[in-house]
Amino acid sequence: MDKNKLIFKNSKNIIIKEGNGDGEGILYCGQEYTNKEACQCSSCDGICGPNYGCACPDCEYTLAYLLYATEKMKCGKCNQILIRINFFNLKALNKTYEIFDCDICNKSYNKSYIPVLHCFKCNYNVCPKCAFSKIDLSDIKNYKNIIPIPGKESGEGILYCGNKYTNEGFCICGECDGNCGKTKGCPCPMCSIIGGYNINLYNNLYCFNCCNLLIKTTLKEISEHKEEYKNGFYCSNCFQTYNKGYCLVYHCYKCYFDICQICAYENI
Repeated sequence: MDKNKLIFKNSKNIIIKEGNGDGEGILYCGQEYTNKEACQCSSCDGICGPNYGCACPDCEYTLAYLLYATEKMKCGKCNQILIRINFFNLKALNKTYEIFDCDICNKSYNKSYIPVLHCFKCNYNVCPKCAFSKIDLSDIKNYKNIIPIPGKESGEGILYCGNKYTNEGFCICGECDGNCGKTKGCPCPMCSIIGGYNINLYNNLYCFNCCNLLIKTTLKEISEHKEEYKNGFYCSNCFQTYNKGYCLVYHCYKCYFDICQICAYENI
């Protein structure tokens, strides 16, 4: 099935198209969706594409659905599910990244808005163009469209669908059974994208101190780069302490201001 002959629409029923140049592999609708420089990379004009730049939340979600529906976005080294994160967030998590090289086509990227399919275990990266080329549209009809629901206990504020999505121990924190929830643990990539779509992609979580946009990550990911997070973190809003690797952290890298998953979810 030729992707170039199909008409994609986002959740607002607007026709979306693949970008050009640095926008290859990213879907855009060309609509205004936020203020100038209020996007994830803080340097766009507030319009979704249409050729390159940050995509709006609706187009982000549509592309994430296409990428993960066939369950083929896996690390070429360890076969773990790749996590989709834009390069701006990846650089914030790992200061060693000034550019990233795609491990499939070897092309280098340095634009903050470029979405990276990344393995945090192997540092394996796939660019959006190569990821888009892997989409198998004939398999998408088999995707089980289950509405995710919030978890409980340490999973409160995280969305889960309850489906099995990877092998035991191959989740983000390395402690789960390979199932997405239903009450706690790592969410599958689709539920993680939906959670980000509902919360952070609308740019409504800012640092109380410096007004920078908070970056969504997990305690496992941030503790690998910041020693002071090895034993957990406390929420700057509710002052609760969290120590599970899969717990979400909405973090300011300038002020070390953190919001927990529960406070973030309540902010929707």
